[in-house]
Amino acid sequence: MEETTAPESSDPLVGQRLGDRYEVERALDRGGMGTVYLARDTRLGRLVVVKVPHARLMADPTFRRRFLNEIDDLATHEHPAILRIEDWGEHGEVPYAVVQYLPGGNLRERIDRQGGQQTLEEVLEWLPTIARALDTVHRNGSLHRDVKPANILFDAAGH
Repeated sequence: MEETTAPESSDPLVGQRLGDRYEVERALDRGGMGTVYLARDTRLGRLVVVKVPHARLMADPTFRRRFLNEIDDLATHEHPAILRIEDWGEHGEVPYAVVQYLPGGNLRERIDRQGGQQTLEEVLEWLPTIARALDTVHRNGSLHRDVKPANILFDAAGH
């Protein structure tokens, strides 16, 4: 995930504790639907990612239901290349999802570092894994609506 350039002091969740467990350290990325944060799970002593939709979107009951359904849906997929849902909760009236943190960056960053291209060998390193993960999602009756390089994440070992 690309680290955001917005000043952290302007983000009211940075420094907050969510659910009496997750200490929000910094924003990793912001988009039209919400913000993704790096947080520390104080119970387990590890880093996690917290996805928080924009509060203004929560006024729409359809959006709220879709966000909560996405959490339930993600929890049903068992595959090594699918982010594991760790927890969920609400901060005020806004729900959040907690997923595992993968420190190896994303495919968009890798492509950018290589001048916008990858070799066939590099693509063949990650593409079969992503295809199998998407097949698992589809077999479970779900549809991933945001497949893009920035959403293909790597762990510390590059998997």
